[in-house]
Amino acid sequence: MIWRPRQPAYRTNPHLPLADDLYLIALDERTGRYRRPERAVRLALAAALLGELVLAGRLDIRGRRLVVVQQRTRPADPLAATVEHRILAEPGAVPVAGWLDYLAQEYPDKIVSRLRDRGWIIPAVTRRLWSRTVVARPASRDRATDIAWRAPRIANALTGQGVCGWEELLLARLMMILDLLAPVVYDGQIRKAERHVEERIREALPLWALTAVTKAAVDQITLSHRR
Repeated sequence: MIWRPRQPAYRTNPHLPLADDLYLIALDERTGRYRRPERAVRLALAAALLGELVLAGRLDIRGRRLVVVQQRTRPADPLAATVEHRILAEPGAVPVAGWLDYLAQEYPDKIVSRLRDRGWIIPAVTRRLWSRTVVARPASRDRATDIAWRAPRIANALTGQGVCGWEELLLARLMMILDLLAPVVYDGQIRKAERHVEERIREALPLWALTAVTKAAVDQITLSHRR
């Protein structure tokens, strides 16, 4: 049976897809760089792109493999349509972990472009001999304020100060994986908030499978950075 959200997903900003929200939360608006190791953030962003399709009822996860379940129409968002088209080209051939690795290579840059086109950030590319880094600044002072409040809004939703739908729950779980949730939730409430997120995500098997694979991949990167 295909899992579908049982309630409309409430968005803190209806004009931002899930992956864009996560990007802005992971972005240090002062430096223009990620708050966590780049590879870890890119994997979480890849998971968010897949999560957009799962929440839209277009993608399922069975046996840790992706299955496109809605093919009659294309996703309205061009980036989501590109991701779905790529998955359709190799149906069931690649496990979720493989798709995360693949999408993490270049698709975060497409998220940057999506946010740039919507007037949220101004990206700039810095190049060294063997590396390329994207530094993104808020497009305006108002955008800087909006970006700074994206994580606290999710924290407020989890602690009873806002409506919390499936997109907020998935976003919160990805924030937990990147250790981005605890800094914006009061110490006395973080364990309760994290427990609530985990319990709810377990109700949605595709989301649970997606985040479990993502956490395993990010944990490996975190361990390598500590050695």
